[in-house]
Amino acid sequence: MNTKIKELREKIQTSKERLTKISENEKFDSDTELHTEFDQLEAEVKDDQKQLERLMIAQNLTAEQGKEGLDKNEEKEINKNFKLLEFVNQVIAGEVEGFNKEMQEEGRKEFKEAGVSPALKSKEFIIPRKVLLASPSAGFGMQGLGGHRMDVTAGSPSGGGNAIDDEPLGYIGTLRQALQLTQMGARFLTGLVGDLPYTKEDGVASFAWEGEQDDAAETTSTYTLKKLSPKRAASWMDISDQWRIQTSPDVEAMLNFQLIQAIREGLEVGAFNGSGLAPIGVLNTSGIGDVAGGANGSVPTYDDVLELESLLAVANAIGMPHTVTTPQIRKILKGTLKFSGVSGTIWDKNEVNGYPAHVSNFVPSDLNKGSSVGILHAIIHGLWEYLWIGQWGGITLKVDDLTQAIRGTTRLVTNSYMDVLVAHEGAFAAKQDCLLS
Repeated sequence: MNTKIKELREKIQTSKERLTKISENEKFDSDTELHTEFDQLEAEVKDDQKQLERLMIAQNLTAEQGKEGLDKNEEKEINKNFKLLEFVNQVIAGEVEGFNKEMQEEGRKEFKEAGVSPALKSKEFIIPRKVLLASPSAGFGMQGLGGHRMDVTAGSPSGGGNAIDDEPLGYIGTLRQALQLTQMGARFLTGLVGDLPYTKEDGVASFAWEGEQDDAAETTSTYTLKKLSPKRAASWMDISDQWRIQTSPDVEAMLNFQLIQAIREGLEVGAFNGSGLAPIGVLNTSGIGDVAGGANGSVPTYDDVLELESLLAVANAIGMPHTVTTPQIRKILKGTLKFSGVSGTIWDKNEVNGYPAHVSNFVPSDLNKGSSVGILHAIIHGLWEYLWIGQWGGITLKVDDLTQAIRGTTRLVTNSYMDVLVAHEGAFAAKQDCLLS
C-alpha cells in the first residue's frame, strides 16, 4: 500500500476518534475552546479526506493505464510456474504445494491488505491478484455471474472442445479490453484497498460584481459522499474430467476467455441497470437525466436524441459523450430519418448526433411503463469516464469434485470482489421507455 495513503488513513481515524471524544465532553455545549478545536479538527479531516481521495484515484488510474507494479521477473516466474488446471488437480488431491502454495499465501496477504475477509470453505483457495495480472495461461474456467453457467466438455466444439492458438493478456488486462464500458471511457480501478471514497461537490463557485469596499458574496456548496465498496460476485462452471487432465496452454487460454466473458456480462449488466445486491447501475441512479415518451413509452426520435444531449449540457457535463443502446433500437435509428424528406438517418456510421454510438445486449430491453410491460428498451447517453469500476484483491476458487461426480465433471466456483459507481449522475441521461413500433 502507498505509504502516504496509509499515513493519511491512520491520521483521519485518529482525528475522528478525537472528534468523538470532544463532542461527548459534558462541557462541549458551553466551552468555546472545545468548539474551536472541534471546528478546526473537522476542517482538517475534510482536507485530509480530499487528499486521500486524490492519492487513491491517482494510484488506481496509474494501475488502470497498465502500470500495475509487477516486474518482469515476477511475471516470468508466474507464467512459468502457475497453471490453473494443475492447481485444481492439486486441490482435489488435497496437496497444494510448491509455487501454488506460495501463491495461496500471497492471495491471503492481498485480501487482508484490501480489507476483504472471505470465509474460505473446504477445498477453497485464493488466486492472488498478481497471478491475474501476469498469467496469460491462468484460465479460470467459469461462466455465470448472476446465476448463468456454462459446461465445458472436451471433444465438443460448441462447448470449448477445440482450443485455439492464442497469446492472451493477463486476466485483468484482457477483461479491461473486453468491456464495452471501458471502450466508452469508463475507469477501471484495480487492486483497491478498502473502500474508495469520492466526495462530489454539488455546488459550483459563484461570481458577482461588487463595489470596491463591499464584501464578496458568500458561496455555499454542498457535498455528497459516494464510494466504491467491495461486493461479492459469484460464478461457477462445470468442466469434464477429460478437460481437467489436459496440459495444453491453449486449454488454459480457452478457460481464461470464458472467465472474461462471464465477468464482462456481470459487470455490464450491473453497470447499465444494476440494483439490489448488484452495484447500482446508471439507469437506477437517482438524478440522471430522463427523456420520457408517452404514458406507455414511444418510438425514439431525433428530438429525443437532441434532448439527451441537452440534459448533459445543462448539468455542465462537458466532454465527449458516448451513446449505447440495444441492437433492436439501433436497427430503428438506422432506418429513421432525422428530418422528414431530408436524407440522413439518426444512426449513421456508428454515430448518433455526431457522438460515438455503441450497441450492447446488456442494455435492458425488458423495461416497464404503463401498459407496456417487459418490452421497453433503453438508450443511454453519457460521459463514461464518470463511471468507475472497482476491483479488490484476487479471486477465491472452490473446487467441488463431488456434486457433479456422477456426470464425470468438476465444478469450479469462484468469488471476486468488485463494484461500479456513477461518480456524477449529471453526466448521464437516458430514455428508458423506447418502443420498437
